[in-house]
Amino acid sequence: MLWFSLLTVLLILALLAILHRVEWHGTHATDHRHHPLAVSLEKKEAQLKVKTHVLTQTEVAFYHELYRQLPKTYHIFPQMRLADVVETAKGQKLQATLNRTIQKHLDFVICSPEMRPLVVIEINGRSHTDPRQQARDVQKREICAAAGLPLVSVPVGSVFAYEVSTIISTYHL
Repeated sequence: MLWFSLLTVLLILALLAILHRVEWHGTHATDHRHHPLAVSLEKKEAQLKVKTHVLTQTEVAFYHELYRQLPKTYHIFPQMRLADVVETAKGQKLQATLNRTIQKHLDFVICSPEMRPLVVIEINGRSHTDPRQQARDVQKREICAAAGLPLVSVPVGSVFAYEVSTIISTYHL
């Protein structure tokens, strides 16, 4: 009789485990076909792919030079959104003005060991001669200045070793 009771309990536990697995791995957890976003993405699936690089060759070269010279207590963040670095003070009505620009990316942000943004670096290549890009650059510069965050522009073609050492000495990094 004890064996029969024990066998019954084990069968019930096995059945519950199977039911839980079917529910969890069925349409609820891993079958994303029923999610509204997934349906819209299925049509675009062929259009999406992982980028081969997240930085340009120039940005990679600058990053390596920055990493080589910057004391290791500091942190280098490439391609951060401006919104991740500055914010409006509570009660300010600047948010509407910032919304268009705040989503723009900054080439590099150097942060303190405590992760406080210290310096923003923009690498200025040919695209920065475009009037629309220049207007965006002015907006970024003005926002960073208003927040008290220095923004340094480094022209493509300059000697990165010199530019990095100048940034380090200017901002006491």
